[in-house]
Amino acid sequence: MKVRQQLLQRGVMLEDFGGEVPCIEVSAKEKTNLSGLVDAVTLLAEMNELTANPDASAETVVFGA
Repeated sequence: MKVRQQLLQRGVMLEDFGGEVPCIEVSAKEKTNLSGLVDAVTLLAEMNELTANPDASAETVVFGA
């Protein structure tokens, strides 16, 4: 909840608060809900017709408490 509130304070509107940004709770350490994260990324990519350049570098942003 702390991270969600911090994102809200910075103008990131999560779905939980009526926005459009999904929030998927995962734990790499405990290996929980990683498949949920993959499913969400796949769904968003399909809905927005996103494609990747296989020759480009990848970039990831991770928020954590």
